[in-house]
Amino acid sequence: EIMEALVSRRIHNEVGAILRANLRLRRENNSFYRLLKEIIDCPHILSRERFVEQVVTHYSSKSEGAAHSEFGRLVAPGADHINSDMVQAELADLLERTKGIKEYTNKRVAHFDAKGPKDSPIVLEIHDVLDHLHVLRAKYMDLLRWERYAEPPLAEPQLQDEETWKSIFREPWIQ
Repeated sequence: EIMEALVSRRIHNEVGAILRANLRLRRENNSFYRLLKEIIDCPHILSRERFVEQVVTHYSSKSEGAAHSEFGRLVAPGADHINSDMVQAELADLLERTKGIKEYTNKRVAHFDAKGPKDSPIVLEIHDVLDHLHVLRAKYMDLLRWERYAEPPLAEPQLQDEETWKSIFREPWIQ
């Protein structure tokens, strides 16, 4: 746990230095929240016509029927474009799910508030939010670029002497 905390601190400090050194990175905020807000403001951009054209261009004209079916699954059967109310509801749900994590981050991670947060998020809450974000991300990546992403592999943390995090389990703990 100490090593994890030290690695996290180092990453935090190095990313902070990169952001402070690059003005362009500080100005741009390309967050998932912002993407959903832009879709709410311009729902016609995610149209059935654009989606089907994109799929047919990427694959073949034989995939047109499948593209229509997939758009209906992702958005709504028969819809011409995404409904901004649906996106607004997804965003509101996401904000509700992350409320406790955001409060904890603001009061304990970003700033140390003496009062502290009401409750600390538990690991299962964080896992739930990550799973939900993964589903939403896949949906919008499909709608925007028709890209199917496999779950990214977890990178093995590099420890001293090229040991992996599993090495502790190779040693007997009690003799």
